[in-house]
Amino acid sequence: MSVAGSNERLAILMIAIGARPWSRVTSELFRDYAKRCGATFILQTEEPSDEDFPLPALPDSPGRAHKRVYALKAFLPWRLLALEGYDRVLVVDDSCCVKHDAPNVFDFIEPGAVGLTETSHAHAELSFKEIRKYLKARGEPEIPYNPEHYMNSGVMLYTRGMADAISPERILAAREMLFAAYPHQTLTYYLLNSAKVPLTILPKAFNRLPASTLPAGEWADMTDATPYLSDDDDTYIYHVTGAFKRREVLIPSLALHLLAKTDPERAQALAATMPMPTTSAPAPVERPGIGRRIARKLRSLVG
Repeated sequence: MSVAGSNERLAILMIAIGARPWSRVTSELFRDYAKRCGATFILQTEEPSDEDFPLPALPDSPGRAHKRVYALKAFLPWRLLALEGYDRVLVVDDSCCVKHDAPNVFDFIEPGAVGLTETSHAHAELSFKEIRKYLKARGEPEIPYNPEHYMNSGVMLYTRGMADAISPERILAAREMLFAAYPHQTLTYYLLNSAKVPLTILPKAFNRLPASTLPAGEWADMTDATPYLSDDDDTYIYHVTGAFKRREVLIPSLALHLLAKTDPERAQALAATMPMPTTSAPAPVERPGIGRRIARKLRSLVG
């Protein structure tokens, strides 16, 4: 696998703050991928101190809970680029699973740019509405609104030349964006476009839903996406978003399946450490004992 810029320092950052048991497996996939890319893998499981990132406490409503964690998706790559000397940083959600044969994502971007993947234009319009309201209230000039440059922020590639655009000062000044329905996307779109950062659209294969060919209504209760993976599937990174309500089962089953292709023993060992799904998660109505059956299913995928 080629490496972008032989003298460059590359990092892959996965943010897994809070109760995210599936990150035990998804982090292993990206740890292996980082080695193949010549990058340092960083698993961020704790929030920085208030001194390092002095974002005031924000209420859960309106918008989503854990607003500080969404803001960290901009702050942490800035810290790696501006303070720790990395040249390019890939930031991935812990609900992403990378395939063993994925190409080097760092080769897809030029210095000074940001790499992103497109997502729903309807989501874009919701974010644009919040940005327009924010700018109008402050008498600030408008920015370009292009839904084709609106990102799903589960996979983002940053480079050192644009780090100032996501500095803590700019994040804190625009923290109202975190009350939007899509907090990180709204904040990031504003920060990048108001700073005129060049945007590179990455192939959608770097950020695609598993079972993406199925109707959206079939995703909610899905617990196993592996039957929908095929040899001719050109996806590089699967992203199990909140559209899937059984993520605590679906993500580890998918990640273990992918890990077993290259390291079945490690996959089997990790499967044994995965916690039972919580009883609060929705389960098929007429079938009791779902937790035990799911645990067996996870192990059978790598057995």
